Amino acid sequence: MKRLISLLLALVLCFALFSVSYAGEPVTLLQNEPDRNIVGKGKLSNGKYDDNPIIEGVSPTTGLSWDGLYQPMLVQIDNSEGGIGPRAPWGGTDADIVYETPLYRNGSTRISFLFSDVMPTSAGPVRSARVGHCWMREEWQAGFIFYGTQELKGSSCTAVFRETGADKKGVLFSGLVGSGKPWAKFLPRVAGIKAPNNVDANVKEIAALIPQSHVAIPRPWLFTDELPTTGDFAHKITIGVGHEEYDSSFLYDDMDNLYYRYVHDQPYVSRDLTTKEEVRFGFNNVIVQRATVEWNDNNSVAPVTHHIGKGNADFFIGGRYIPGYWERPDYTSRTVYMDMAGNEIQFQRGKTFILVTTNETPVAYSSGQ
Repeated sequence: MKRLISLLLALVLCFALFSVSYAGEPVTLLQNEPDRNIVGKGKLSNGKYDDNPIIEGVSPTTGLSWDGLYQPMLVQIDNSEGGIGPRAPWGGTDADIVYETPLYRNGSTRISFLFSDVMPTSAGPVRSARVGHCWMREEWQAGFIFYGTQELKGSSCTAVFRETGADKKGVLFSGLVGSGKPWAKFLPRVAGIKAPNNVDANVKEIAALIPQSHVAIPRPWLFTDELPTTGDFAHKITIGVGHEEYDSSFLYDDMDNLYYRYVHDQPYVSRDLTTKEEVRFGFNNVIVQRATVEWNDNNSVAPVTHHIGKGNADFFIGGRYIPGYWERPDYTSRTVYMDMAGNEIQFQRGKTFILVTTNETPVAYSSGQ
């Protein structure tokens, strides 16, 4: 009964949020959509998908001009109070992909930055990992920076590291280690910021510690220079994750071809710890990846977010809404994003925001024009 009441209250809050955000505008609400059950056109007989070809001089994660050693770095980032104001992250403008994933059953979320094109010397605040993030690391074969892990039976990060062999590759960099570890000095606490949200990561220096024996294989997305010409116009998006501090919205800027993110109507920014400057950063692609989220032993702080599997996906690209699907057969495979016809999605070149959430999460959009 308590769970039902909580769900009803969350829905009331979400619809109240939508009614305010979309006053006077026609709105499309995406929630509890039937499984689209799309089969990708490139699916092989073994249930997997081939990787897309590597294009020399083109980044596999952003589609932008890039040249260098491919070694992505995944960093766990605090998102307390929605990650705005004094809780805003730093180093975010260098992230190729920003993930938002469930943290607590009450709707709290965690952010993960994936760096590849540029390795910052400062990114944070670094926080802990959950089991779903460990499966996320496998997709990119990334170096993984975090400050502790959850180790409950049934949602143990260490168990996943052992299963996948990540613990033997020299790619795991936890802040909860002694000062004798070579990366410890690159995870200092920042004076003037209250713990635990004050750990800074020198991603560039930590990445240099990954042994040469570890070779990350690029798995490029598909990119295009053309804007989509089909699909509903979607200039305004509102997302209700179940906790008002974490509900967010995106506004599309035609001139920049970017979706700018907001929380409580405040812009989502990346701050510079030295200059105190706040820089708004936007996304060329926004993905809502509908996944199964379980709570280990009914523990409201122990999410098991399934990044392996398949489900509906909602894409917002170039000011348009494109319904589709995602599939990742196993932890060694990449996630394939596809449209309703099973064609792999061609993204805009630039940065991408991926919200991994349940099918119950309400997402509303309007033309905003």
